[in-house]
Amino acid sequence: MSEFDSFLLTRISQATRVGYAEWVRKLVGDPDAFLALAKTDRQKAERLVADSIVAYRSKAGGARIKTLVSATKSFLDYYEVQLSWKKLKALVPKGKKVSADRAPELSEIRRMWAVASPREKALVSMLVSLGGRRGVFWFPSSRGGYGYMKLKDVMFDGDGPATVTVYPGEPEEYRTFISPEAVAALRLTFELRERVGEVLAPDSPVMRDMWEVEYKADHSRGGLWHPEEAHPLRAENTSEMLKKLKRKAGICSTSKDGGFKAAHGYRKFFKSNFPACPLHGDMEAEALMGHREAYDKIPWAHIRERYVVAVPHLTIDEKFSLKEEMEAKDEQHSAQFKELRADLDHEKLKGMELEKTMNEMLPLMEEMKRRLGVSDSHT
Repeated sequence: MSEFDSFLLTRISQATRVGYAEWVRKLVGDPDAFLALAKTDRQKAERLVADSIVAYRSKAGGARIKTLVSATKSFLDYYEVQLSWKKLKALVPKGKKVSADRAPELSEIRRMWAVASPREKALVSMLVSLGGRRGVFWFPSSRGGYGYMKLKDVMFDGDGPATVTVYPGEPEEYRTFISPEAVAALRLTFELRERVGEVLAPDSPVMRDMWEVEYKADHSRGGLWHPEEAHPLRAENTSEMLKKLKRKAGICSTSKDGGFKAAHGYRKFFKSNFPACPLHGDMEAEALMGHREAYDKIPWAHIRERYVVAVPHLTIDEKFSLKEEMEAKDEQHSAQFKELRADLDHEKLKGMELEKTMNEMLPLMEEMKRRLGVSDSHT
């Protein structure tokens, strides 16, 4: 095992390991060769990093370059090899402010929804209502290669919220929900996929590549494209698909120009629109986003109750949103009615117990009057 591979094993998740492998190689080329150079000729290694940073300045933003530098520094720090990082980091241009990386407005999402295809609606409504990253449908696997979200990872409950397993089989696996709106959009895509001959099975991908009713020549696939053959939607294709949808809706395409990130923006939308719990604040939202520090602290039944409350806030279509809001109010009124009914039954029970006590006391009172010789006329 190479020294770089040994370093990668110290990273927490497989997705992080894949990221570090890419970032270090982009900045310095062969990681093991660079480590050997840094051990023997520090100045030459620093010049290599400096030249790479300067070259990247014309094609990448400060935040991106900072990521490459930080990953490379972590690699060298692991082997206790020091470079003049303060001097090297001074070459990195300032990144954009975090505030520019915003969540989309509901009005923007609705503009996209209005021009979206059924597959795009399923994708957008799922990302909005589960608060996931673009890699929820296709992700690096700790067992090697890539994994993907399968139909068996979505547990439907009628027309209500469905339970979804994210990163199934991975150390980072967690459960969350998708809204009734997303359930309806997803089921429509299943129907359309079956119409072109796809046989849906437990291991079929939840989100797949594009399909058409008729066969089409596609030279990039080496001949005829068979729409009945489903391929999981990859993370990079998810981003590209959402960017195209933004352009189609006439929305600013980049966060740098005041827009929102094509995929990650929906995760921010989920976090900012999920109602805070009176008892736990935003801990339920954190749990549903897969943050382990919150995931094991709250009963799952309570998290589900809070998600039902949040559904109207995570629904895109105005008609669907109104329906969910009315159902939520009906559920709230039903709960209040049950509470009032319980109070009424309690008071009625107290009245019955009082009446029973009075009936039990009457013979005693009569007996006392008899013994004292008191007649009704003196009472």
